[in-house]
Amino acid sequence: MPESMFRQAHGAFVAGQALGRSVMHGRALQNEGDAATAPRPLRICFVSSQVYGLFRPSSGLPIGGAEVQIASLAKELAHHPKCEVVILTGDGARTDREREGDIAIVLSPLYAVSPAYLESSGAAPSAADDLPIGWGSIKEKGHRYVGQCPGWLAFVIRSVVRGGYTCKRWLLSIPALHWFAGKIREGQRTLQWLWLFRSIRADVYVTRCASAQVGYMQTVCSLLRRPFVYMVAHEMDVSGEYVRANPSAGRLFERGLRRADAIVCQHGGQADLVRTRYARDAYVVRSVCPSPIRSSAVESKKTILWIARTDSWKQPELFLDLVARLPTESFVMVAPPSQIEPDILRRIKDRVKLLANLRFLERVPFEATATLFEEAKVFVNTSKWEGFPNTFLQAAACGTPIVSWSVNPDGVLDRHQFGLCANGDTARFEQLVRLLCADDALRTVLGEQGRRYVREHHDPAVVAGQFAEMCRVLSRGHEAGDGQVCRPVHGDRRSIMAP
Repeated sequence: MPESMFRQAHGAFVAGQALGRSVMHGRALQNEGDAATAPRPLRICFVSSQVYGLFRPSSGLPIGGAEVQIASLAKELAHHPKCEVVILTGDGARTDREREGDIAIVLSPLYAVSPAYLESSGAAPSAADDLPIGWGSIKEKGHRYVGQCPGWLAFVIRSVVRGGYTCKRWLLSIPALHWFAGKIREGQRTLQWLWLFRSIRADVYVTRCASAQVGYMQTVCSLLRRPFVYMVAHEMDVSGEYVRANPSAGRLFERGLRRADAIVCQHGGQADLVRTRYARDAYVVRSVCPSPIRSSAVESKKTILWIARTDSWKQPELFLDLVARLPTESFVMVAPPSQIEPDILRRIKDRVKLLANLRFLERVPFEATATLFEEAKVFVNTSKWEGFPNTFLQAAACGTPIVSWSVNPDGVLDRHQFGLCANGDTARFEQLVRLLCADDALRTVLGEQGRRYVREHHDPAVVAGQFAEMCRVLSRGHEAGDGQVCRPVHGDRRSIMAP
Protein backbone atom coordinates (compact mmCIF):
# COMPACT_ATOMS: atom_id res chain seq x y z
CA MET A 1 0.00 0.00 0.00
CA PRO A 2 1.42 3.43 -0.91
CA GLU A 3 2.49 5.43 2.12
CA SER A 4 0.11 8.28 1.27
CA MET A 5 -2.90 5.92 1.24
CA PHE A 6 -1.81 4.34 4.54
CA ARG A 7 -1.54 7.75 6.19
CA GLN A 8 -4.98 8.69 4.85
CA ALA A 9 -6.58 5.46 6.15
CA HIS A 10 -4.85 5.77 9.53
CA GLY A 11 -6.03 9.37 9.84
CA ALA A 12 -9.60 8.33 9.10
CA PHE A 13 -9.37 5.53 11.71
CA VAL A 14 -8.06 7.91 14.40
CA ALA A 15 -10.74 10.46 13.53
CA GLY A 16 -13.41 7.74 13.77
CA GLN A 17 -12.12 6.69 17.18
CA ALA A 18 -12.20 10.28 18.39
CA LEU A 19 -15.72 10.76 17.04
CA GLY A 20 -16.87 7.55 18.74
CA ARG A 21 -15.36 8.63 22.04
CA SER A 22 -16.99 12.04 21.77
CA VAL A 23 -20.40 10.49 20.99
CA MET A 24 -20.09 8.04 23.88
CA HIS A 25 -18.99 10.85 26.19
CA GLY A 26 -21.92 12.95 25.05
CA ARG A 27 -24.35 10.10 25.71
CA ALA A 28 -22.83 9.54 29.14
CA LEU A 29 -23.26 13.21 29.98
CA GLN A 30 -26.83 13.07 28.71
CA ASN A 31 -27.57 9.99 30.85
CA GLU A 32 -26.05 11.72 33.87
CA GLY A 33 -28.18 14.76 33.17
CA ASP A 34 -31.31 12.63 32.79
CA ALA A 35 -30.55 10.88 36.06
CA ALA A 36 -30.01 14.20 37.78
CA THR A 37 -33.27 15.64 36.49
CA ALA A 38 -35.36 12.46 36.99
CA PRO A 39 -37.76 12.80 39.94
CA ARG A 40 -36.58 10.88 42.97
CA PRO A 41 -38.92 8.29 44.52
CA LEU A 42 -41.48 9.53 47.03
CA ARG A 43 -40.35 8.41 50.50
CA ILE A 44 -43.34 7.39 52.66
CA CYS A 45 -42.90 6.56 56.35
CA PHE A 46 -45.56 4.49 58.14
CA VAL A 47 -45.51 4.73 61.94
CA SER A 48 -46.96 1.79 63.90
CA SER A 49 -45.97 0.60 67.36
CA GLN A 50 -46.79 -3.10 66.88
CA VAL A 51 -46.51 -3.84 63.15
CA TYR A 52 -43.10 -5.41 63.81
CA GLY A 53 -45.03 -8.42 65.10
CA LEU A 54 -46.19 -9.14 61.53
CA PHE A 55 -42.70 -8.97 60.04
CA ARG A 56 -41.06 -10.81 62.96
CA PRO A 57 -43.65 -13.05 64.71
CA SER A 58 -40.96 -14.21 67.15
CA SER A 59 -41.04 -10.72 68.71
CA GLY A 60 -44.27 -11.67 70.49
CA LEU A 61 -45.91 -8.32 69.70
CA PRO A 62 -49.70 -8.48 69.39
CA ILE A 63 -51.16 -7.53 66.02
CA GLY A 64 -54.59 -6.46 64.88
CA GLY A 65 -56.37 -5.09 61.85
CA ALA A 66 -54.50 -1.77 61.87
CA GLU A 67 -51.14 -3.52 61.71
CA VAL A 68 -52.33 -5.85 58.93
CA GLN A 69 -53.47 -2.89 56.83
CA ILE A 70 -50.26 -0.91 57.32
CA ALA A 71 -48.11 -3.93 56.43
CA SER A 72 -50.24 -4.82 53.39
CA LEU A 73 -50.25 -1.25 52.05
CA ALA A 74 -46.53 -0.82 52.72
CA LYS A 75 -45.65 -4.04 50.87
CA GLU A 76 -47.72 -3.00 47.86
CA LEU A 77 -46.26 0.52 47.77
CA ALA A 78 -42.74 -0.92 48.01
CA HIS A 79 -43.31 -2.50 44.57
CA HIS A 80 -44.28 0.90 43.14
CA PRO A 81 -41.38 2.25 41.03
CA LYS A 82 -41.90 5.81 42.28
CA CYS A 83 -42.11 5.04 46.01
CA GLU A 84 -39.73 4.20 48.83
CA VAL A 85 -41.25 2.80 52.02
CA VAL A 86 -40.00 3.10 55.58
CA ILE A 87 -41.76 1.62 58.61
CA LEU A 88 -41.06 3.14 62.01
CA THR A 89 -41.95 0.66 64.74
CA GLY A 90 -40.57 -0.77 67.95
CA ASP A 91 -39.41 -3.93 69.67
CA GLY A 92 -38.93 -3.11 73.33
CA ALA A 93 -35.79 -1.10 74.03
CA ARG A 94 -34.08 -2.01 70.73
CA THR A 95 -32.67 0.66 68.42
CA ASP A 96 -31.88 -0.83 65.04
CA ARG A 97 -32.47 -0.73 61.29
CA GLU A 98 -33.51 -3.74 59.23
CA ARG A 99 -34.86 -4.56 55.79
CA GLU A 100 -37.81 -6.67 54.78
CA GLY A 101 -37.56 -6.96 51.01
CA ASP A 102 -37.85 -3.41 49.65
CA ILE A 103 -39.08 -2.01 52.98
CA ALA A 104 -36.72 -0.29 55.42
CA ILE A 105 -37.65 -0.96 59.07
CA VAL A 106 -36.56 1.49 61.75
CA LEU A 107 -36.79 0.26 65.35
CA SER A 108 -37.01 2.85 68.10
CA PRO A 109 -37.98 2.56 71.79
CA LEU A 110 -39.82 5.87 71.35
CA TYR A 111 -42.69 4.02 69.69
CA ALA A 112 -42.50 0.54 71.18
CA VAL A 113 -44.62 -1.73 73.32
CA SER A 114 -42.62 -4.11 75.47
CA PRO A 115 -43.78 -7.76 75.35
CA ALA A 116 -42.61 -8.10 78.96
CA TYR A 117 -44.86 -5.19 79.92
CA LEU A 118 -47.79 -6.76 78.09
CA GLU A 119 -47.23 -10.10 79.81
CA SER A 120 -46.95 -8.60 83.27
CA SER A 121 -49.78 -6.09 83.13
CA GLY A 122 -52.14 -7.40 80.49
CA ALA A 123 -52.44 -3.90 79.04
CA ALA A 124 -50.62 -2.07 76.29
CA PRO A 125 -49.86 1.61 76.68
CA SER A 126 -50.39 3.69 73.58
CA ALA A 127 -46.77 3.78 72.54
CA ALA A 128 -45.63 4.52 76.07
CA ASP A 129 -47.84 7.57 76.46
CA ASP A 130 -46.93 7.92 80.12
CA LEU A 131 -43.69 5.95 80.47
CA PRO A 132 -40.21 7.32 79.75
CA ILE A 133 -38.24 5.59 77.01
CA GLY A 134 -36.71 2.35 78.25
CA TRP A 135 -38.42 2.67 81.64
CA GLY A 136 -39.83 -0.85 81.46
CA SER A 137 -36.39 -2.46 81.10
CA ILE A 138 -34.84 -0.17 83.75
CA LYS A 139 -37.59 -1.05 86.22
CA GLU A 140 -37.18 -4.76 85.49
CA LYS A 141 -33.40 -4.59 86.07
CA GLY A 142 -33.97 -2.63 89.26
CA HIS A 143 -36.29 -5.31 90.64
CA ARG A 144 -33.72 -8.00 89.84
CA TYR A 145 -30.93 -6.03 91.54
CA VAL A 146 -32.96 -5.37 94.70
CA GLY A 147 -33.90 -9.05 94.84
CA GLN A 148 -30.20 -9.97 95.01
CA CYS A 149 -29.35 -7.45 97.77
CA PRO A 150 -29.14 -8.28 101.49
CA GLY A 151 -32.44 -7.82 103.30
CA TRP A 152 -31.49 -4.61 105.11
CA LEU A 153 -30.16 -2.97 101.92
CA ALA A 154 -33.23 -4.00 99.91
CA PHE A 155 -35.42 -2.43 102.63
CA VAL A 156 -33.47 0.86 102.45
CA ILE A 157 -33.64 1.00 98.64
CA ARG A 158 -37.38 0.30 98.58
CA SER A 159 -37.99 2.91 101.28
CA VAL A 160 -36.07 5.56 99.33
CA VAL A 161 -37.93 4.74 96.10
CA ARG A 162 -41.34 4.82 97.83
CA GLY A 163 -40.42 8.13 99.46
CA GLY A 164 -39.49 9.56 96.09
CA TYR A 165 -42.80 8.48 94.57
CA THR A 166 -44.72 9.95 97.51
CA CYS A 167 -42.87 13.26 97.16
CA LYS A 168 -43.49 13.30 93.41
CA ARG A 169 -47.23 12.69 93.86
CA TRP A 170 -47.43 15.47 96.46
CA LEU A 171 -45.62 17.97 94.23
CA LEU A 172 -47.75 17.07 91.21
CA SER A 173 -50.91 17.57 93.27
CA ILE A 174 -50.16 21.31 93.10
CA PRO A 175 -52.04 22.48 89.95
CA ALA A 176 -49.35 24.87 88.72
CA LEU A 177 -46.57 22.29 89.09
CA HIS A 178 -48.74 19.60 87.50
CA TRP A 179 -49.36 21.85 84.47
CA PHE A 180 -45.68 22.82 84.24
CA ALA A 181 -44.51 19.18 84.48
CA GLY A 182 -46.95 18.22 81.73
CA LYS A 183 -45.60 20.91 79.43
CA ILE A 184 -42.03 19.77 80.09
CA ARG A 185 -42.97 16.17 79.21
CA GLU A 186 -44.67 17.33 76.02
CA GLY A 187 -41.62 19.37 75.05
CA GLN A 188 -39.26 16.47 75.68
CA ARG A 189 -41.40 14.07 73.68
CA THR A 190 -41.71 16.55 70.81
CA LEU A 191 -37.92 16.93 70.63
CA GLN A 192 -37.50 13.14 70.62
CA TRP A 193 -39.95 12.77 67.73
CA LEU A 194 -38.27 15.65 65.89
CA TRP A 195 -34.85 13.99 66.06
CA LEU A 196 -36.31 10.64 64.98
CA PHE A 197 -38.30 12.01 62.02
CA ARG A 198 -35.32 14.07 60.83
CA SER A 199 -33.18 10.93 60.78
CA ILE A 200 -35.74 9.14 58.58
CA ARG A 201 -36.00 12.01 56.07
CA ALA A 202 -39.36 10.96 54.62
CA ASP A 203 -41.50 13.09 52.32
CA VAL A 204 -44.78 12.02 53.96
CA TYR A 205 -45.49 10.53 57.41
CA VAL A 206 -48.49 8.26 57.96
CA THR A 207 -49.94 6.69 61.10
CA ARG A 208 -53.03 4.76 62.12
CA CYS A 209 -54.79 4.20 65.49
CA ALA A 210 -55.65 6.86 68.05
CA SER A 211 -53.05 7.77 70.68
CA ALA A 212 -51.39 10.83 72.18
CA GLN A 213 -48.48 10.27 69.79
CA VAL A 214 -50.64 11.55 66.91
CA GLY A 215 -50.38 15.04 68.40
CA TYR A 216 -46.59 14.87 68.67
CA MET A 217 -46.20 13.50 65.14
CA GLN A 218 -48.34 16.23 63.60
CA THR A 219 -46.44 18.96 65.47
CA VAL A 220 -43.08 17.61 64.31
CA CYS A 221 -44.28 17.23 60.70
CA SER A 222 -45.40 20.85 60.80
CA LEU A 223 -41.94 21.93 62.04
CA LEU A 224 -40.25 19.87 59.32
CA ARG A 225 -42.72 21.10 56.68
CA ARG A 226 -43.71 17.55 55.81
CA PRO A 227 -47.29 16.30 55.25
CA PHE A 228 -48.89 14.26 58.03
CA VAL A 229 -51.61 11.71 57.19
CA TYR A 230 -53.87 10.04 59.73
CA MET A 231 -55.64 6.81 58.70
CA VAL A 232 -58.83 6.10 60.63
CA ALA A 233 -58.81 2.58 62.09
CA HIS A 234 -62.10 2.64 63.97
CA GLU A 235 -65.28 4.69 64.21
CA MET A 236 -64.36 5.71 67.77
CA ASP A 237 -61.30 7.55 66.36
CA VAL A 238 -63.53 10.20 64.80
CA SER A 239 -66.80 9.91 66.74
CA GLY A 240 -65.37 11.46 69.91
CA GLU A 241 -65.55 8.17 71.84
CA TYR A 242 -61.76 7.85 72.16
CA VAL A 243 -61.44 11.42 73.43
CA ARG A 244 -64.18 10.88 76.04
CA ALA A 245 -62.62 7.62 77.24
CA ASN A 246 -59.04 9.01 77.34
CA PRO A 247 -59.21 12.73 78.22
CA SER A 248 -55.46 13.34 78.56
CA ALA A 249 -54.27 11.34 75.55
CA GLY A 250 -57.42 12.33 73.66
CA ARG A 251 -56.55 16.03 73.89
CA LEU A 252 -53.21 15.48 72.13
CA PHE A 253 -54.73 13.02 69.66
CA GLU A 254 -57.51 15.37 68.64
CA ARG A 255 -55.08 18.26 68.25
CA GLY A 256 -53.07 16.20 65.77
CA LEU A 257 -56.19 14.95 63.99
CA ARG A 258 -57.62 18.44 63.49
CA ARG A 259 -54.33 19.71 62.03
CA ALA A 260 -53.48 16.66 59.91
CA ASP A 261 -52.86 17.40 56.24
CA ALA A 262 -55.16 14.54 55.29
CA ILE A 263 -57.53 12.18 57.09
CA VAL A 264 -58.05 8.87 55.31
CA CYS A 265 -61.21 6.89 56.06
CA GLN A 266 -62.09 3.29 55.24
CA HIS A 267 -65.64 4.02 54.12
CA GLY A 268 -68.14 6.83 53.65
CA GLY A 269 -69.68 6.45 57.11
CA GLN A 270 -66.38 7.40 58.74
CA ALA A 271 -66.04 10.37 56.37
CA ASP A 272 -69.48 11.54 57.51
CA LEU A 273 -68.33 11.39 61.15
CA VAL A 274 -65.25 13.47 60.30
CA ARG A 275 -67.41 16.08 58.58
CA THR A 276 -69.90 16.19 61.46
CA ARG A 277 -67.38 16.46 64.30
CA TYR A 278 -64.48 18.31 62.68
CA ALA A 279 -66.18 20.26 59.87
CA ARG A 280 -63.69 19.07 57.27
CA ASP A 281 -63.68 16.57 54.44
CA ALA A 282 -61.77 13.30 54.44
CA TYR A 283 -60.50 10.92 51.81
CA VAL A 284 -62.05 7.50 51.41
CA VAL A 285 -59.36 5.02 50.38
CA ARG A 286 -60.59 1.48 50.77
CA SER A 287 -58.67 -1.16 52.68
CA VAL A 288 -56.19 -3.43 50.93
CA CYS A 289 -57.38 -7.03 50.79
CA PRO A 290 -54.66 -8.82 52.80
CA SER A 291 -55.28 -12.23 51.19
CA PRO A 292 -55.35 -13.37 47.56
CA ILE A 293 -58.66 -14.45 46.07
CA ARG A 294 -59.06 -18.22 46.43
CA SER A 295 -61.46 -20.79 45.03
CA SER A 296 -62.60 -23.83 46.97
CA ALA A 297 -65.46 -26.28 46.59
CA VAL A 298 -68.51 -25.84 48.77
CA GLU A 299 -68.17 -29.45 49.92
CA SER A 300 -64.77 -28.71 51.50
CA LYS A 301 -66.21 -25.93 53.68
CA LYS A 302 -67.46 -27.45 56.91
CA THR A 303 -66.85 -25.10 59.86
CA ILE A 304 -68.24 -21.89 61.33
CA LEU A 305 -65.35 -19.53 62.03
CA TRP A 306 -64.79 -16.69 64.53
CA ILE A 307 -61.51 -14.72 64.65
CA ALA A 308 -60.91 -11.70 66.91
CA ARG A 309 -59.17 -10.53 70.06
CA THR A 310 -61.03 -11.20 73.28
CA ASP A 311 -62.01 -7.58 73.90
CA SER A 312 -65.40 -7.13 75.55
CA TRP A 313 -66.76 -5.04 72.66
CA LYS A 314 -66.03 -7.94 70.28
CA GLN A 315 -68.39 -10.10 72.41
CA PRO A 316 -66.60 -13.47 72.18
CA GLU A 317 -69.00 -15.01 74.67
CA LEU A 318 -71.89 -14.32 72.29
CA PHE A 319 -70.14 -16.68 69.87
CA LEU A 320 -69.83 -19.32 72.60
CA ASP A 321 -73.59 -19.02 73.19
CA LEU A 322 -74.09 -19.74 69.48
CA VAL A 323 -71.79 -22.78 69.68
CA ALA A 324 -73.84 -24.19 72.56
CA ARG A 325 -77.14 -23.71 70.70
CA LEU A 326 -75.94 -25.45 67.50
CA PRO A 327 -74.44 -28.72 68.80
CA THR A 328 -74.53 -30.45 65.38
CA GLU A 329 -72.29 -27.83 63.72
CA SER A 330 -68.48 -27.64 63.91
CA PHE A 331 -66.98 -24.36 65.10
CA VAL A 332 -63.48 -22.87 65.11
CA MET A 333 -62.54 -20.00 67.42
CA VAL A 334 -59.26 -18.06 67.13
CA ALA A 335 -59.05 -15.79 70.18
CA PRO A 336 -55.78 -13.97 70.97
CA PRO A 337 -55.82 -12.36 74.42
CA SER A 338 -57.09 -8.84 74.89
CA GLN A 339 -54.42 -6.26 75.67
CA ILE A 340 -56.71 -4.45 78.09
CA GLU A 341 -59.04 -7.16 79.46
CA PRO A 342 -57.00 -10.34 80.10
CA ASP A 343 -59.64 -11.86 82.40
CA ILE A 344 -62.00 -12.45 79.48
CA LEU A 345 -59.72 -15.10 77.97
CA ARG A 346 -59.69 -17.03 81.24
CA ARG A 347 -63.49 -17.09 81.30
CA ILE A 348 -63.59 -18.24 77.69
CA LYS A 349 -61.17 -21.10 78.34
CA ASP A 350 -63.37 -22.32 81.19
CA ARG A 351 -66.41 -22.42 78.88
CA VAL A 352 -64.52 -23.99 75.97
CA LYS A 353 -63.90 -27.13 78.04
CA LEU A 354 -67.65 -27.80 78.02
CA LEU A 355 -68.13 -27.42 74.24
CA ALA A 356 -67.24 -30.60 72.34
CA ASN A 357 -68.10 -29.11 68.91
CA LEU A 358 -65.61 -26.23 69.23
CA ARG A 359 -61.95 -26.18 68.22
CA PHE A 360 -60.24 -23.42 70.20
CA LEU A 361 -56.99 -21.75 69.04
CA GLU A 362 -55.46 -18.97 71.09
CA ARG A 363 -52.84 -17.82 68.60
CA VAL A 364 -52.50 -18.50 64.86
CA PRO A 365 -49.90 -16.85 62.58
CA PHE A 366 -51.61 -14.42 60.23
CA GLU A 367 -50.52 -16.35 57.12
CA ALA A 368 -52.15 -19.51 58.49
CA THR A 369 -55.57 -17.90 58.89
CA ALA A 370 -56.17 -18.14 55.12
CA THR A 371 -56.59 -21.91 55.45
CA LEU A 372 -59.17 -21.45 58.20
CA PHE A 373 -61.20 -19.11 55.98
CA GLU A 374 -60.99 -21.58 53.09
CA GLU A 375 -62.34 -24.37 55.30
CA ALA A 376 -65.17 -22.26 56.76
CA LYS A 377 -68.67 -22.34 55.31
CA VAL A 378 -69.69 -19.29 57.37
CA PHE A 379 -67.68 -16.54 59.05
CA VAL A 380 -69.39 -14.82 61.99
CA ASN A 381 -68.64 -11.44 63.55
CA THR A 382 -70.10 -10.59 66.97
CA SER A 383 -68.56 -7.13 67.52
CA LYS A 384 -70.67 -4.19 68.64
CA TRP A 385 -68.73 -1.88 66.31
CA GLU A 386 -65.57 -1.86 64.18
CA GLY A 387 -63.94 0.09 61.37
CA PHE A 388 -63.81 -2.13 58.29
CA PRO A 389 -62.78 -5.60 59.51
CA ASN A 390 -59.94 -7.27 57.64
CA THR A 391 -61.70 -10.54 58.39
CA PHE A 392 -64.57 -9.44 56.14
CA LEU A 393 -62.11 -9.11 53.25
CA GLN A 394 -60.37 -12.39 54.07
CA ALA A 395 -63.70 -14.23 54.19
CA ALA A 396 -64.95 -12.64 50.97
CA ALA A 397 -61.68 -13.44 49.15
CA CYS A 398 -62.16 -17.11 50.06
CA GLY A 399 -65.82 -17.15 49.03
CA THR A 400 -67.00 -17.55 52.63
CA PRO A 401 -70.28 -15.73 53.39
CA ILE A 402 -70.46 -13.51 56.48
CA VAL A 403 -73.04 -13.28 59.24
CA SER A 404 -72.55 -10.16 61.36
CA TRP A 405 -74.29 -9.45 64.66
CA SER A 406 -74.07 -5.67 64.17
CA VAL A 407 -71.10 -4.51 62.08
CA ASN A 408 -72.04 -3.51 58.53
CA PRO A 409 -69.74 -0.64 57.49
CA ASP A 410 -71.53 1.73 55.15
CA GLY A 411 -74.10 -1.02 54.47
CA VAL A 412 -71.53 -3.00 52.47
CA LEU A 413 -73.03 -6.43 53.23
CA ASP A 414 -76.44 -5.33 51.93
CA ARG A 415 -75.26 -3.31 48.93
CA HIS A 416 -72.83 -5.94 47.63
CA GLN A 417 -74.70 -8.98 48.95
CA PHE A 418 -71.86 -11.12 50.26
CA GLY A 419 -73.15 -11.43 53.81
CA LEU A 420 -76.05 -10.92 56.20
CA CYS A 421 -76.39 -8.59 59.18
CA ALA A 422 -78.66 -9.10 62.21
CA ASN A 423 -78.51 -5.41 63.25
CA GLY A 424 -77.83 -6.29 66.88
CA ASP A 425 -80.69 -8.81 67.20
CA THR A 426 -79.28 -11.96 68.82
CA ALA A 427 -82.24 -14.18 67.88
CA ARG A 428 -82.02 -12.98 64.28
CA PHE A 429 -78.26 -13.59 64.34
CA GLU A 430 -78.79 -17.26 65.18
CA GLN A 431 -81.51 -17.59 62.53
CA LEU A 432 -79.20 -16.23 59.83
CA VAL A 433 -76.42 -18.65 60.78
CA ARG A 434 -78.86 -21.57 60.67
CA LEU A 435 -80.17 -20.36 57.29
CA LEU A 436 -76.72 -20.33 55.68
CA CYS A 437 -75.69 -23.65 57.19
CA ALA A 438 -78.75 -25.31 55.67
CA ASP A 439 -78.57 -23.72 52.19
CA ASP A 440 -75.54 -24.67 50.06
CA ALA A 441 -76.85 -22.75 47.04
CA LEU A 442 -77.24 -19.50 48.99
CA ARG A 443 -73.74 -19.85 50.41
CA THR A 444 -72.37 -20.36 46.90
CA VAL A 445 -74.08 -17.22 45.58
CA LEU A 446 -72.93 -15.07 48.51
CA GLY A 447 -69.41 -16.50 48.22
CA GLU A 448 -69.13 -15.56 44.54
CA GLN A 449 -70.49 -12.09 45.31
CA GLY A 450 -67.77 -11.72 47.94
CA ARG A 451 -64.99 -12.62 45.54
CA ARG A 452 -66.38 -10.18 42.98
CA TYR A 453 -66.59 -7.40 45.59
CA VAL A 454 -62.97 -7.85 46.69
CA ARG A 455 -61.76 -8.02 43.10
CA GLU A 456 -63.55 -4.81 42.10
CA HIS A 457 -63.06 -2.66 45.21
CA HIS A 458 -60.06 -3.83 47.25
CA ASP A 459 -57.41 -4.70 44.68
CA PRO A 460 -54.05 -4.01 46.40
CA ALA A 461 -52.41 -2.43 43.34
CA VAL A 462 -55.34 -0.05 42.75
CA VAL A 463 -55.63 1.00 46.40
CA ALA A 464 -51.86 1.52 46.70
CA GLY A 465 -51.86 3.60 43.51
CA GLN A 466 -54.58 5.87 44.91
CA PHE A 467 -52.74 6.26 48.20
CA ALA A 468 -49.43 7.02 46.45
CA GLU A 469 -51.06 9.68 44.28
CA MET A 470 -52.60 11.35 47.33
CA CYS A 471 -49.21 11.40 49.08
CA ARG A 472 -47.53 12.78 45.97
CA VAL A 473 -49.99 15.68 45.73
CA LEU A 474 -49.57 16.41 49.45
CA SER A 475 -45.79 16.42 49.11
CA ARG A 476 -45.87 18.77 46.12
CA GLY A 477 -48.13 21.14 48.01
CA HIS A 478 -45.70 21.36 50.93
CA GLU A 479 -42.73 21.85 48.61
CA ALA A 480 -44.59 24.76 47.05
CA GLY A 481 -45.24 26.20 50.50
CA ASP A 482 -48.98 25.51 50.54
CA GLY A 483 -50.19 23.67 53.64
CA GLN A 484 -53.06 21.20 53.36
CA VAL A 485 -53.56 21.67 49.63
CA CYS A 486 -54.70 18.12 48.91
CA ARG A 487 -58.36 18.19 49.80
CA PRO A 488 -61.30 16.04 48.76
CA VAL A 489 -64.03 17.73 46.79
CA HIS A 490 -66.20 19.54 49.35
CA GLY A 491 -69.45 17.75 49.96
CA ASP A 492 -68.41 14.63 48.05
CA ARG A 493 -69.11 11.86 50.53
CA ARG A 494 -66.74 9.39 48.92
CA SER A 495 -63.97 11.81 47.94
CA ILE A 496 -62.00 12.03 44.75
CA MET A 497 -59.78 9.13 45.80
CA ALA A 498 -62.46 6.47 46.14
CA PRO A 499 -62.53 3.83 43.39
